[in-house]
Amino acid sequence: MEVTFDHVQVACVATHPTKSNLIAVGLITGSIQVGVIDVQKNTVDWKWENRLRREVRSMVFSQEGDLLYVLGKNRSLSAFDTETGQRVRVIVESHSEPPTAISLLPLSDSKTGQQLATGDESGAIRTWDFTTKAGVVCEFREQEEMINDLKPYENRLLASSSDATLGCYDYRRRKLYVRSEPVESELLNICVSDKVTYVGSGTGHLQVFVNGEYGNLLERVNTKLEHGVDAIVELRSNLLVVGCAVDDKIWLQNIKPTKRLQYIGEQSGGVDQLQFTCDKKYLISVGSESSITIWDVEDINKRRRRSQKNSASSTISWTRASRKRDHSSLDMVRLEEIPAFAHLGKESTSAKTASKLRVNAKDADPNIMKSCMFCPTEKKDLYVCPRCNKTYCSVRCYRSAQHAICSEKFYESWVRERTGEEEVKPDHSKGKLSFEEFMNAQKESVPTNPDEEGEPLDSDDEDLSYLKEVVQETFDNFEDADDNELQRQLTIAGVAGIGDPTDEEDEEYQMKLLFETLTVEEKREFQKMVDSMAINAEGLTNSCFGKRM
Repeated sequence: MEVTFDHVQVACVATHPTKSNLIAVGLITGSIQVGVIDVQKNTVDWKWENRLRREVRSMVFSQEGDLLYVLGKNRSLSAFDTETGQRVRVIVESHSEPPTAISLLPLSDSKTGQQLATGDESGAIRTWDFTTKAGVVCEFREQEEMINDLKPYENRLLASSSDATLGCYDYRRRKLYVRSEPVESELLNICVSDKVTYVGSGTGHLQVFVNGEYGNLLERVNTKLEHGVDAIVELRSNLLVVGCAVDDKIWLQNIKPTKRLQYIGEQSGGVDQLQFTCDKKYLISVGSESSITIWDVEDINKRRRRSQKNSASSTISWTRASRKRDHSSLDMVRLEEIPAFAHLGKESTSAKTASKLRVNAKDADPNIMKSCMFCPTEKKDLYVCPRCNKTYCSVRCYRSAQHAICSEKFYESWVRERTGEEEVKPDHSKGKLSFEEFMNAQKESVPTNPDEEGEPLDSDDEDLSYLKEVVQETFDNFEDADDNELQRQLTIAGVAGIGDPTDEEDEEYQMKLLFETLTVEEKREFQKMVDSMAINAEGLTNSCFGKRM
C-alpha cells in the first residue's frame, strides 16, 4: 500500500505505541499529519494536521500515546495532543544546532523525570522532562559530530554519530558509560535486539555489538549496500530488513549464516526509514520522495518461504536417479555422479575414489526435508559424505572447518592417486640424538685445516717488513745520486732548502726535514738501521776469540 502527499517530500514517520493503525507523518514543509490506516481499502483517514515553521526532523509518540513529540529544523521541540492536534508545549531553542534525532526513554525511569532524549548536528545530546519549567535535565558532549540515531537499552542510551563511534550513556548518573572505538565510516541507524545491537555504517556494513558491551566490536556483516545502511529493523531473530537512502530496494539480510536473501520490494526515492507498527503486522518505509509504503509482514514471510521452496526445488536431485536402480534396501550412487565431484570424471575411478555412497531409501523420500549438518539449509535432496555419512548441501559445506577431517583425507588421497606418490611414513626406529652426540657431529663437520679457513681481512696491515725494503732502496738511491739530483728530488718532495747544499748546517736542517716526513713506524725502522750500521762500523759484532790455525 502506497500513500502519496501531493509532491511534497516525506521527512519522517512515527507509529502509535498501542494503536497499530495510527501513524504520524512529518513533511519537509513542516506539516504534521496524524491519520488512521485502512489496509483493506488502501486509504488513510487523516484526523488532524498542524505545522512547524521549518522542516520536520524527527518525531515520536509518548509511552501512553497521548502526546506526539516533534523536532524541527528551527531547533524547536514541540508536544502535540494526539487526539486534538493542539500544541501542548514548545521549547523554542532546544539545541544550539539543528536537532537530528529523538528517542523515548524507558517508562521505568519516569521517577527520574527524564522522558525523552534528543541529539543535534554538533554531537550534543540532551534529556528532557516536560513536567518541569526548564525542561532540559542534562547534556552530553562526548561525541564530536552529528548524532544520527538514538535508541534506549535498559537504563542506558545509545547514540550513533558521524564521528564513527557508538556512545553509551548512563543518563541516570548523567555521565558517559562507554564509547566504542572508531570504525571505518560514520555510524547511521541503530537496531537493538535481544542479545546484540546492529549499527549500520556508511560503507554498507553492519557493526555488531554485544548488548551492554559497546566498547569493542563483535563482528562486521557485509550487506552489499555500497552506499551505506540507513535503515534497519529486526523481522525475527537473525533476520533483518535493511535499506539504503540511494537504493530503492528493501532487502532481507540473514545473520548466522551471513547472507543477503532477497529484496521484498521497492521504495521510490530510496529507503531513509523503516518502522514497524506496534503489533509488527505492518512495516512502513519512508523515502526521499512524496510517498510512504506500508508492507504486510505476513506477505513478506510468505514470499520468503516461497523463495526458499523454489530454490530447493531447482537443486539437481541426484537421489532420484539412484532410486531408479533396482535395489531392495539400499541405493548405490557413484562419486562422480554427485555435482560437487563431477570434475573428477572417469579418470579417478580407483578403488578409493570410486567408493559408493549408501543412502537409505526412506531418506530419499521427496516429501521429507533434510537439514545440512554444516549450515541451516533445508532441502529435499542432500549429498552424503562416504566417510562420516553426514549430509551436506554444497562444496562449501563439504570444505568447511567442521568437516575438515574427511575432506582433507579425500583431497590427499586424490592427489596421491593422480601423482602416483606413495605415502611416506615417518621412521621412528631412530631415536633422538643426545646432546653429546649432537656436539660431536657438529665438531666433525668443522674443517681442521687452518689453511681452509681463508686469510683474515687486511692481514697485511700488521706486516712491517716492507719498510726495510723501502729504506734500503732509499739509501741505495742516495749513494748513487749526485748532489744536484739529490737536491732536485728533495725539492720535488718539498723538503729541500734554498741554501747551499754543501753547508753543513743547511744539510743538517734538510735531513731533519726529511726525517720529519717519515711516519712513526718508518722512523723506528730507520733508527734501528742506523744503530745497526754504527755497530757494524765499530766492529762490535766481531768475536774476540780467533780460530786456531
